[in-house]
Amino acid sequence: MTNYRFWDHEPAKFVAAYIISGLLAILIPGINHAKSVKRYQNSYYYQYNNQYDDQDQNGSGDLPSWFSGWNGNAYVSGDSQDGSSANSGAIKFVYTWELLMFLGLLAYGGMVLFKFRGPLAQSRMALWSLFVLIFVWANFAFMTMWLVANGSIYTDGREMEEVGGFYNQFSVLLFVTNFWYLMWSICFCIALGVRIFRKAGEEVINETKKPGDSMNYLPYSEPSVTATGVSTLSLPLSSTGAPAPAPAPKSSWW
Repeated sequence: MTNYRFWDHEPAKFVAAYIISGLLAILIPGINHAKSVKRYQNSYYYQYNNQYDDQDQNGSGDLPSWFSGWNGNAYVSGDSQDGSSANSGAIKFVYTWELLMFLGLLAYGGMVLFKFRGPLAQSRMALWSLFVLIFVWANFAFMTMWLVANGSIYTDGREMEEVGGFYNQFSVLLFVTNFWYLMWSICFCIALGVRIFRKAGEEVINETKKPGDSMNYLPYSEPSVTATGVSTLSLPLSSTGAPAPAPAPKSSWW
């Protein structure tokens, strides 16, 4: 009796990739955000009480090039917001709620992929429902990115200093995390779709190879000829339905 080994089974590898990549989509933005905040706090700019310095190691007063395509929020001089929009409790609540929802999607998806790893006829509905959920999540992540970028992220140089630099805004963490959610969703929508159609193709091939199938005819061969020179296929039938005995061959001696 052979022992079951998880990594020997292709569906198990797909489930592991699904879960591990999802966890990385959570951890990588969070770790990068924490490092950026730490660098900012240790920078020359932070130590001298928010005095502007072009040599700031974190580039806190500069808008990153990867964010240049988004509008951002222009801070108006004299406002009393002091960065409350970028680091408000509402932003943190949205981040936490999205995190819980994404963990739920990972758990549900992992269960579906492992439970319905058999024939497609038994798993078609479950796999397509997971595909739709991931697709909806991708659209949700994109809309969140758009709303956050145009309402909660400060992009003007001096105004970013008021909120502690670009990367010190919690709304930036929310934006980047949703970007990773979006990329993860697109990748697994494609992977899951390919997997479903590939399983469907394999099952069609297996069905056509079944013995006795109407699509599998025996190869045609010429009728055999008996020693009497008469084909068994051309023999007349007796009253019982069985082939009548072949007539005796003529003697050639007379």
